[in-house]
Amino acid sequence: MGDKLADTLATAFFVRVGRGFSLITCILRIELPSLQSIAFVSFWKPAELAELRELCDKNKHLLQTTPLGILALIYAQRVRGWEEWVASLWVDLNEIEVFLKMAPPGWESNRPTPQRVKELSNPDVLNRQFAAAHAQICLSQNILAFGVRYAEHCQEAMNTVEQARTGKRTRPGEREAFEACLRPSLSICKSLQDRSADLLERLRGLISMTANTIAQKEARTNRDIAQSSLRVAQSAASDSRMMKTIGLLGVLFLPATFTTALWEVNLFQLEEDTNKVAYAVTTVGLTLLVFGAWGSYMFLARKPFELYRGNESEVVRDAMELRPLV
Repeated sequence: MGDKLADTLATAFFVRVGRGFSLITCILRIELPSLQSIAFVSFWKPAELAELRELCDKNKHLLQTTPLGILALIYAQRVRGWEEWVASLWVDLNEIEVFLKMAPPGWESNRPTPQRVKELSNPDVLNRQFAAAHAQICLSQNILAFGVRYAEHCQEAMNTVEQARTGKRTRPGEREAFEACLRPSLSICKSLQDRSADLLERLRGLISMTANTIAQKEARTNRDIAQSSLRVAQSAASDSRMMKTIGLLGVLFLPATFTTALWEVNLFQLEEDTNKVAYAVTTVGLTLLVFGAWGSYMFLARKPFELYRGNESEVVRDAMELRPLV
């Protein structure tokens, strides 16, 4: 309820009642003390105007009893729309619960179609559905809180009209008829507030459970990837050991092969016994020489990495000591 102006001759009320993009604007002027009134009402949707006209036709006695009856009828019309809105939110949320198999027994009243199941199977679509449902439920809580305040403002408007008539009460039964129309709508509005709060808690539970389920699936996927990586690493290590064994065997027999090829050329004319000893000594010597060179190379190749590791710890320690204090 917007501005409120009262004087000794007239009282004017300006009312704006919204539901999302649907808005009702009412300007009500009451002449005192005769209580003759005129109201200008505008609607965003023509269908809602027709609905209010139907309510006015059904409640002509209320409009004849009190000029503020139009405010109670607007409230009843809005509460009816809010009730349908909250019911649609419940249906949408129940559809998600059924899809996620989180609906309690007997609550599967809105089973999604195969096309809808295919859409909700996409995580992006499901997340957008969660965001849209959360936004609408939060908006419904704001709208319903306004609805409760609207009823309080209507009661204040009745008090203002009574006080403006120089302390005289209105016609007998006027307040009773007004409140009889206002109280049921207020009761429904408060119950819708409770339902909206319940929907919000259920939605938060769905989001939490979905996040946990996704996290568990990701954990299982990461575990499978880790196991696959482990198998690949074990296979690579086995291949490495095999290649290392082949290399060692090649290094082991290479000097003997070289000595045998050298002795087949007949470059050395030695006696038979001396020839055997010379062949054996040459072969063993070359083998030891090759293994010694290989071991020296591996030692020298590993040493820079060990020096780097030692310098790395010193560099980190120096960086920590020289780091400025903030």
